[in-house]
Amino acid sequence: RPSTELDFESGGSAQPDGSHVRLCKTSFMEARRRNSLAIAKATRFRGANLLQIVVLTVGWLLMVRVLFELKDAPTELRTFDPYDILGVARGAELKEIKKAYRVK
Repeated sequence: RPSTELDFESGGSAQPDGSHVRLCKTSFMEARRRNSLAIAKATRFRGANLLQIVVLTVGWLLMVRVLFELKDAPTELRTFDPYDILGVARGAELKEIKKAYRVK
C-alpha cells in the first residue's frame, strides 16, 4: 500500500521538520505508483469497508427512526425519572434509595 503521508500525485510531500521528500521519477517507479493508486481506489469500497458503511448507514437510519417514534411517545416515557418512580427525593441517601427499591 502507498504510504499515507506521501502525495504521489504531486511527487512527494513536506515533512514536519521542513524537509521535502522527493519521489523517484524512473518509469518503473512511476508505474508502481500508478498501480498502487489504482489498487487503492479500486479496493476503497470493497469487502469490510463496504460492510462497515452499510452497517453504519442502517444503524443511523434506525436511530433516526427511533428518535422520530419517541417524539410522539407518551409523557411518561419521555420524562423518565427514577427518583420519582421510587418516590424518593433527588438528594436522598443511598440507604433510602435501596429501601425504596426493595419496597417496589
